[in-house]
Amino acid sequence: MKIRYYNDDFPYIIIDDVYTEKECEMILADYDRINEKGKLLSPDYTGAARDTDGEFIKNGKAAFWGDSIDQNDFTESGIFHKVFNDQIRTNYGTSSKIIAGHSNWFFREHKYEKMNVLLSYYENDDYYKEHCDIAFITCLTWHYKLPKKFQGGNFRFTKNNIEIESKYNRMLIFPSMIAHSVDKVVLNEEDAEKRYGRYCLTHFILPY
Repeated sequence: MKIRYYNDDFPYIIIDDVYTEKECEMILADYDRINEKGKLLSPDYTGAARDTDGEFIKNGKAAFWGDSIDQNDFTESGIFHKVFNDQIRTNYGTSSKIIAGHSNWFFREHKYEKMNVLLSYYENDDYYKEHCDIAFITCLTWHYKLPKKFQGGNFRFTKNNIEIESKYNRMLIFPSMIAHSVDKVVLNEEDAEKRYGRYCLTHFILPY
């Protein structure tokens, strides 16, 4: 696990190699199975952000934990707990050495344990325009099939001109109120609809 702390215009954390390769294989297999079953839904079912005209600013599928997906969708109970519960709560929660390791007061002075979990999938031409999250801290983790088949799909802090590569097995932690977006994912025609797109697991971490 490689941890880097940033304190540019605002604090954020990038963690690479979050899970082992074996864990990544199991996680991705379960994500694909969930996707194949049609459990990831369009933006109107997941409360995605809208523009001032009421139109969705996101194109892509997703599902909240407890709505259309739950622990029964995971073949390995250990992976379920590590992805959706223990790994985030223990390693990135209030008492976390990783969070506490950041010098900025934002991560050090607050207590946050509650969370909502969203699994998203970005296929060809999917994107998410500039928005802010309704949470305190946002934690994103990216996975996709290797070798990587798509272009684009990177993450941007739009008002700060910061681009973060949505690298395989990378986690990004940042204050939810910072405006951000997702670049359009581009797949070749022969790779479209074969689940070669970009998965993102989001933990919306909330204060007590």
